[in-house]
Amino acid sequence: MKCDPNLYRAAPPSLAVKPRLIRHLFLPPLIIALMIGLGFIGFWTSEHFGIRSLGENGQRQLELHARAVESEISKYTYLPSLLELEDSAGGNARGGTVGGIACPLGAHYLPLPTDDAPEVQDLLEELGLRQRVAGRWQYDERHLCHSPQERLYFEREWQEGLLPVQGVGEATLEQYRRFSQAVGAASRAARFTMPQFAALDAKTGLAPAHQALDAMTFEAWLQQQGLDDAHLRWYLDYCCRDDYGAGTARVSAWAGIHYFAGRRGTAANSEQNAVLTWPQGNGFLVDVNETGELLLSALLGRLEIVGKSSSGVIEGVDEQEGN
Repeated sequence: MKCDPNLYRAAPPSLAVKPRLIRHLFLPPLIIALMIGLGFIGFWTSEHFGIRSLGENGQRQLELHARAVESEISKYTYLPSLLELEDSAGGNARGGTVGGIACPLGAHYLPLPTDDAPEVQDLLEELGLRQRVAGRWQYDERHLCHSPQERLYFEREWQEGLLPVQGVGEATLEQYRRFSQAVGAASRAARFTMPQFAALDAKTGLAPAHQALDAMTFEAWLQQQGLDDAHLRWYLDYCCRDDYGAGTARVSAWAGIHYFAGRRGTAANSEQNAVLTWPQGNGFLVDVNETGELLLSALLGRLEIVGKSSSGVIEGVDEQEGN
């Protein structure tokens, strides 16, 4: 049998190079694409199961935290409902001590509330400061300020009250009476209450008569009434500076008259316009109300009201850090 020599002849160079060229051109991109695909599949799988694991772990931690909060809350019968920004409560009603003796640091009395302040009446009843006896309200005698409430050293002698009535002329006494009558007339024109919002109109606010008084100073109103007696003017200026921090030249006529016309509280065992007072001033009311409902150094950061319920975010106040 004779073999054909052409069967074992080498392939042309051009044909021998092509498979090698194909491998060099297409194999690396294919490997790269395969690596990218495998990496993407690995990343997607890791992310998918990782996020699920993180979510499940976060849910477990949230449930544990909620249980811890519920456990802490369950120790109390109520949550704090009164927040105080400062490190002690009271504001300008704080009390203090000097040499171990209680004294007021600000507001030092409470006028007997009228029916315009039912919340204050209820509070005083809860504190045991007032009770109904034979159908009439009576206040605890220990806390009523009895006469003489104030004394004035005038013309080398002491006299009751801050308005001098001894050693003054009849013209001065007549201006006292006229001032009282003018205040009464203003009260009849539009009611003065304490708190004043009890008499406010929901649409117009202050009554027109009150708006007119609010547009002028107390000094201008007194001048308009012909009340220029030096003793009367001194007393009224003192009252305004004591309550409002400014004299009759700056306080409005509405505020000046309100000082006298808004105090109409009475009781079976007290004089009209009587007041309650304590050694530490209104700090007494702060002390008796300083219960577990009070949270000091706290700031309400956000309040959300939904329907009849509300929730808030309470933030602590660090005075040293300024936060």
